[in-house]
Amino acid sequence: LNSTKSDPADASVLRSLAHVDWVLRNDLGRAVDNMEKASDADPSDARILMELDFFLASAGDTERRMELLSEREATVRTRDELVLAYSRLLLRTGDFAKAVDLMDNRHFFARERRAMVHAVYAEAHYGLGEEWLSNGEYAKAIQEFNRGMQYPENLGEGALADEVFSRAKYLI
Repeated sequence: LNSTKSDPADASVLRSLAHVDWVLRNDLGRAVDNMEKASDADPSDARILMELDFFLASAGDTERRMELLSEREATVRTRDELVLAYSRLLLRTGDFAKAVDLMDNRHFFARERRAMVHAVYAEAHYGLGEEWLSNGEYAKAIQEFNRGMQYPENLGEGALADEVFSRAKYLI
């Protein structure tokens, strides 16, 4: 903690302080403040952005998360965890087209999370398909439902053997 005396604006120092606030002091508000300062000190640091997003999610601040990840989309696109977090947030807010864009344009290296990666990918395509369906664009809707049932190469390791596509099959 004495390192703040030498450089109080250093991103790694502020990140460390945020973790002290979170783990030792049990002060989420202060942890968010310090992690935001760390992120502002180095906006291109994906790890700090990922940890800030985690703190904001823990605080239930969906609005700030959306604002932050949207502003720093170039950094978001550099890390699997950030693409997944932002895509899941976009699904919750109904921006399926943006979630599809993120998921389709990222090559994932997710061995342990491959089921979640495909679930987010499929949900984005199903949501976009439902939008097309409600607008009477049936061919586009079916195309999105079918895309959601695929396991494209950019999702990393192969599809799980027990993948279930009942929602898409029902909608088609």
